[in-house]
Amino acid sequence: MKTRLKLPILIISFLSFAVVAHGFVKPALAARLLFSPSTGTIAGTTEIEVRIDTEGAEVDSAVAIVTYNTDHVNIVGITANDFFDNISTDTTVAGELAITGTLGLDKTSGVTGSGKMATITVSPKISSGNITLAFRCSSADHQDSNILPTGEGDNLLATDEQCARNIAGTYTVSSTITPIPTATQSTTTKGGQPVLPEELPQSGPLSWLKWLTSGLALIGIGLLLL
Repeated sequence: MKTRLKLPILIISFLSFAVVAHGFVKPALAARLLFSPSTGTIAGTTEIEVRIDTEGAEVDSAVAIVTYNTDHVNIVGITANDFFDNISTDTTVAGELAITGTLGLDKTSGVTGSGKMATITVSPKISSGNITLAFRCSSADHQDSNILPTGEGDNLLATDEQCARNIAGTYTVSSTITPIPTATQSTTTKGGQPVLPEELPQSGPLSWLKWLTSGLALIGIGLLLL
């Protein structure tokens, strides 16, 4: 009888321990960085948002390191947005733009939700093809993109799986070619044929012939008077 009671008691004890332990285990937090829009067509300078989505986590800072091909695109403008109180940028590394967002010293709690860290203005350097914007992020580099939760929590972009949740931007470049205007012709037309002047100007040998004829006439008149 005692042996039969041991198995139910063990099962109940295990289930009770699992319930209690689950109450102390915090669910894994997640967050990500993304571009908006993340796809589309670019023709000339275009504004693209650099956004953060904490997905329920409370965070107090983030760094988004944007990478791009300097042969394909220029970043010609950066505007800070309001998800974080303070935004700073760094473009000293070729092909990278570091955007750092922090909260003010007066904040006692972090921020949560989705919002804009900054808006970048890009200008294509190619007339056709694709432009890619990405976030430098990997488990091997702790100085790359990161999202830090409030308190003593770990970086929410610390693993390759977490980094893979970031959304890169891929855009197609569309070139608008302005046709070269045709040179304006000075000759007017009428009924499809050039309009010619009523009388051609007299010049060159014809003018000398006129003066010669007049001179000979005067000489003839003088001979008759003699």
